[in-house]
Amino acid sequence: SGFTNYVTSEEHSIRHREQLSVCQDMKRPLSHYFIATSHNTYLTKDQLKGKSSVDAYINAFKKGCKCVELDCWDGPNNEPIIYHGHTLTSKILFKDVIQAIKEYAFCCSDYPVILSFENHCSVDQQKVMAQHLKDMLQDKLYPRGIPEDEKELPSPEDLKGYVIIKNKKLKAGVDETEEGDDEFSDEEITEADIEEVVPKIAQELSDLVSYCQATTFVGFDHSRENAKHYEMSSFAEKRAMKFCKEDHQKFIRYNKRQMSRIYPAGGRIDSSNYDPVPLWCVGSQLVALNYQTPCREMQLNQGLFQINGGCGYVLKPEFLTRDDLPFNPLGPFEVKKELKIKIISGHQLPFSNEKALKTERSLYVQLRVSGVEDDNAREKTKTVKNNGFNPVWNDELTAKLRVPELALISLNVFSGDSLLAQFTLPFYSVQQGYRSVHLQNKFSEPLPYSTLFVHVAISNE
Repeated sequence: SGFTNYVTSEEHSIRHREQLSVCQDMKRPLSHYFIATSHNTYLTKDQLKGKSSVDAYINAFKKGCKCVELDCWDGPNNEPIIYHGHTLTSKILFKDVIQAIKEYAFCCSDYPVILSFENHCSVDQQKVMAQHLKDMLQDKLYPRGIPEDEKELPSPEDLKGYVIIKNKKLKAGVDETEEGDDEFSDEEITEADIEEVVPKIAQELSDLVSYCQATTFVGFDHSRENAKHYEMSSFAEKRAMKFCKEDHQKFIRYNKRQMSRIYPAGGRIDSSNYDPVPLWCVGSQLVALNYQTPCREMQLNQGLFQINGGCGYVLKPEFLTRDDLPFNPLGPFEVKKELKIKIISGHQLPFSNEKALKTERSLYVQLRVSGVEDDNAREKTKTVKNNGFNPVWNDELTAKLRVPELALISLNVFSGDSLLAQFTLPFYSVQQGYRSVHLQNKFSEPLPYSTLFVHVAISNE
């Protein structure tokens, strides 16, 4: 019918139409963007016995990912392999992954792709890695050194079409020596320790590293005084969350100039994820999640990165990039915006099987806000009995927002305790008026014809 066509057309979507293509300034330093980042990209399931697969890289790129992880180990016949070390996960060839990267890295946009190496290879096999990278990626491999007088990172626009290697780099005049790896333990590391740890890196691989030089983090003050803009560190979630609570001002300042990568705790052997939002609230760019796991945390990730044309880069709010704008993610705040969403009706909601189609279910819609802690909230409609074909609620849900720039809005449709469908988007890409919400499944994949019909009103407080 005409009404159904109206409701399901992209023109009347709750998401601003301009967000369907790149609409943000892409000429700012790389550190000014949130970047879609995957952890243990090679895994299809859990981290003990799960299958490693080249397809997992292809799937991540198709979902808009721009930073993938490669766990590299010595393999037979002098061919490096990728797998979750010291576990029963299956092994894939490094060169097969690089071939997939060559073919799919830019399928969603031409903006740069970062390869994050967790490198356990011997110097000899690192030389093989370097050769494969050069042979396969050729002119896609970022070719230039870093200009002497450069003070900040180049922009996504500057780096269009390039693959950037994130790995440790030999300091000038240092030979290939003792072992070292990227993801250090959570122990504090002193400057004295750093003098002693000289990573075992092949010169050939080191030469391919420019803008994402992995360095051991000593402390924020040390970084501010000594670190270069092209140096970056990785932090385990526990340590990073501690910084969010206790050192947020220094973490925000660090993330204005340098990049940080956050990765899930080693104990998450089921490939579960942590909440990325507190890390985005301190400006961390590379918040690495397990893309293979369908969970609320990944739905937030896909909700954020669907905007700006799904290009994998989203500009951070100005208070997370400008030195003259102080920001405390812990508050105190005043309410800035009020969001009212009237959930009018649902259309062709998904059902799990034929039996579910014929039975009435208890259906409700939840509005959930994720942002700074003071904005986190959830509210739900009344429950209606319906088979999912055309439930009517006519119920208004309200949220008050203190830091709208960091708020993600989710509309979740539940049948009892089970999530049937959802849609998540940043507050600033929400359109007012009568709108359709094009629902997605738990993997953030579109559910054709499944929609909510809503009315949105936003007011200043």
